Amino acid sequence: MVSAQHMPFIFTNDDAGSGDVRLFHELLDFLRDEGVPGTFFTIPCAGGVPLADRPEWVEALHRAREEGHDVQLHGYVHTGFEFGRPPDFMLDLMSYMSEGRDGWAALERNRAQLERDWQRVALRERLQKGRQIFRDVLGVEPVAFRAPCCATCDALYEALSEVGIGCDSSQIVDGIAWEYCRKEFGKHSAWDQRYPPRAFPFTAGVFEVPLMAEYTWYLTPAEVDVHLRLAREDFDQAAAMEGAAFVALSHFYAMTGEHRAGLELYRRLFAYAREKAAVRFRTLADITILAREAYPPTV
Repeated sequence: MVSAQHMPFIFTNDDAGSGDVRLFHELLDFLRDEGVPGTFFTIPCAGGVPLADRPEWVEALHRAREEGHDVQLHGYVHTGFEFGRPPDFMLDLMSYMSEGRDGWAALERNRAQLERDWQRVALRERLQKGRQIFRDVLGVEPVAFRAPCCATCDALYEALSEVGIGCDSSQIVDGIAWEYCRKEFGKHSAWDQRYPPRAFPFTAGVFEVPLMAEYTWYLTPAEVDVHLRLAREDFDQAAAMEGAAFVALSHFYAMTGEHRAGLELYRRLFAYAREKAAVRFRTLADITILAREAYPPTV
């Protein structure tokens, strides 16, 4: 699809539409200075409040689009189990960060209700509501999706296909990174062989573009080097593969403000990528187009 000598680097960032918009603008300023486009997975109705009722966020997202960034769909109201079951390491992280709300216990306690919530019809309804908000408020027709907490199920892909969203980026290549988020630094990159780091046809005809990892989850300055080492390991391994794409996950509020050590990590990672390979900084919408060209529909 794309030669390893021109590997796409896709910087993605989650949870726009919620939280402190000033931190989002700080990230936009950083990406402008670095000359890197971002793909912002945006919550249409964060915490039950529609995007239309958050004018400061509407303005910020319009700024993002005007500066060449990509805006795509990230759940509906954004709960950890909204569109499926999180991976085990994500449940571990939810428990680590839970302040008393254990991810594993919540899964077991609410399993019966969750099974109903994960029915295709229910998932399709939430997707349709989110897409309508994007159309009405942003004038955007989303072509890609990422599930909150990367929690998916087979019915989600069926629902995505039915509403016309042909790309997902919820599956994770390097789960070791989430152990780093829990301050467990003893392991090196270990990829999940089910998810090659490139766009490929997945369930129900939806293309999957797996994300590599989260490298900037509330870093301290002293932790930048160890997280950067992991990011470089992942980048080097991907750059050696034909057709690979390096999709990095981040969260604007966990890498700006008092946690802006995350910006330093990306400043150094962008420089490393430019030095080591002829990367092309792209958006997920760009990669979706390339995937369709590489895998034309069969009749």
